[in-house]
Amino acid sequence: SDRDEKIRISHFPDMENISAFCMAHTKVVASVSFIELNGKVLMLTTGWDHKLILWETNTGTPLQTISFLTTEETSSSTAVVEDKTAESKEEQEEGGEEEEVVEEGVLDTPEGGDGDEDLEGKVYDEISAGNYPYKVISTPITTKEALVAVVFKGKALVKMFSLHTTDVGFELTELVGATVSLPALPVDVCFTASNEVAALLPKPFGMQVHRITTTTASAVDITSEKTYVVKLLTALEGEGKY
Repeated sequence: SDRDEKIRISHFPDMENISAFCMAHTKVVASVSFIELNGKVLMLTTGWDHKLILWETNTGTPLQTISFLTTEETSSSTAVVEDKTAESKEEQEEGGEEEEVVEEGVLDTPEGGDGDEDLEGKVYDEISAGNYPYKVISTPITTKEALVAVVFKGKALVKMFSLHTTDVGFELTELVGATVSLPALPVDVCFTASNEVAALLPKPFGMQVHRITTTTASAVDITSEKTYVVKLLTALEGEGKY
């Protein structure tokens, strides 16, 4: 994917051979993860539009969309736009110039403004995207079920999902009771086994490992059982990477 909302599926190494375009996101795509279930390759994506989308990779068809925007966040975002519109009308009536109302996450380029500018003159302002899901990872549990983890910008937690086959296809189900709460914002998150998720945290917290059980939708801290955690952190510190 690029810095817009589009995703292109190509055949490596023949990148010009495009098999599909995925067009369901409305803002910048932040993360992509592939998983094979029941003999079919699926794709999971997240973006600045606060969405987790499950795709059929060969055709680029969105199979399921989960929005993380709460009612409060949605109304707050709308209120900001309405306030700007009202101010613009007042300024226009008073003879002032109309203030341009911009979409959250993608701004027109102001001279000397903040953000990364592309060739089309847009500024990508990550701060305005809020607590969006910036990373999605997945790992197979069986040939018909996978575990999915979603990490959010500015949130000390990891949401867990079960991706499984159904009679009509595939379905993502949030494991509400398995949400992993962390003592600090994670530096990175990965799966260390088919049912274990590890979060690297800033000092002095180190790393935490949780075992996820899909049948009971639960998460248990098993860091004390993982002797490799201490060895890994010691190695990273010795290399100056932590």
